[in-house]
Amino acid sequence: MRKKLREQGLMLHKEKTSGTILEKLRQQKFSNIEKLKGYIYEQLEAQGDCTRRSVENIRGTIDGNMGTIRDKLDHRISLEVEEYREQIREGDLQPPITAQFDGKKVVKYPCDPRYCTGCQTCIQICPVYAIKKKVDDEGFYRIEIDEERCTGCGKCIDVCHVNVPKQLLLRTPKQLLACINKDSEIREKSSSGGVFSELAKAVIYQGGIVFGARMDENLIVSHIGIDREEQIARLRGSKYVQSDLKDTFCKVKEYIAQNKRVLFSGTPCQVAALKRYIGYSQNLYTVDIVCHGVTSPQFFEDYKKQLEILYGPIKSISFRDKAAGWENYSINVEFENRDRFLKQRFQEPFTNGFLKELINAEVCHRCQYARGERSGDITLADFWGFQEKEKKILNDDKGISACMINSMKGMELYHMIEDKLVSEEREYESLKNCNRPLKNPSLKNPDRENFWRDYREFGFCYVCENWLK
Repeated sequence: MRKKLREQGLMLHKEKTSGTILEKLRQQKFSNIEKLKGYIYEQLEAQGDCTRRSVENIRGTIDGNMGTIRDKLDHRISLEVEEYREQIREGDLQPPITAQFDGKKVVKYPCDPRYCTGCQTCIQICPVYAIKKKVDDEGFYRIEIDEERCTGCGKCIDVCHVNVPKQLLLRTPKQLLACINKDSEIREKSSSGGVFSELAKAVIYQGGIVFGARMDENLIVSHIGIDREEQIARLRGSKYVQSDLKDTFCKVKEYIAQNKRVLFSGTPCQVAALKRYIGYSQNLYTVDIVCHGVTSPQFFEDYKKQLEILYGPIKSISFRDKAAGWENYSINVEFENRDRFLKQRFQEPFTNGFLKELINAEVCHRCQYARGERSGDITLADFWGFQEKEKKILNDDKGISACMINSMKGMELYHMIEDKLVSEEREYESLKNCNRPLKNPSLKNPDRENFWRDYREFGFCYVCENWLK
């Protein structure tokens, strides 16, 4: 018979926590530097115009500076872990929770539950399959742990992106470009300027795999991997619903082990979670989006059911149809009977609930990634507030992408596709001023709790009638 679960409070004493994290981050980062150094050597030796002596000279310069690199990195990590410890002291972010069960220490939740993004990284790393996905009372993906099966190994805690100082997962953008695809058809079908499609094609042409969010045959949003150009359309376009990542990270790791290039696209928290799971890999390329928030999969299910009652089986859904223009986008639902539901934002319940911050995940309102520094090698966004300057790009209301290049790998990706785009370099501040998620999380609607109370008690149609008109 199971013994009564005895709460033990916070996982670790706050002063001890930072020391443990500091040592683990030192080890991880030093390992990454060694891998990066090896990669530099390989690239140098692959250059036909690079003599053996010049390679050896450059190697000597790199090796001679490794001590300085380590010292600087050690100082940076110390400062950031101290910042993280201050967050814990101030109560902004609580450590993971453990408990005693049947005489053993087990993990009750691998991070502060208020900051859990539902990335499911902990599920994919658990060696005894003690963690499984669950849906909370608002329909968002969460996790639960079987205390009886848990061995208390702590791997779920170590891998969780919430438990790491964010500066170790983020980069300051090096360059900002306004971009549009030269192919007007791809641009028309894309949410913004059509950059992602070219990135995906470039990686696929090199024998790589591209992971991104799609809607399956049941119109459920989840991540998949593709390896053919004709599949790119499945990943193209915004999906304003929390994506089910399932075993995506395990699959990414398998492809990297096969020495394949992998491009992963997702929200900033999903990209950060993948980086924690994989570590540094020269074959992993990441694209994050400037994210306003994700909506409830359960609310979206009810929305689809109501539309099918009114119009019949749904064939496809586009959240960013440009029939009325890029800036005044519409939701476009096509049905098997060839009927169509086309409504501009604020004119129908789903986008209305999204923009009013009523159906978005609560964690999005305390997002740790709504800031100028980014988690991906490249960041893509709508270039809201675009002002014509060089006249290379005109705001014809067909969509303009903001492309932030955040790393050397991001620059490498951009150079693969720059001939497919019309691009203009811009100042980063011009984008930040018109994109709130680059500075702060979206504001929580003060009526959010009342909305969800009514949703649980009276159902979808009631809240549509009383909250989302």
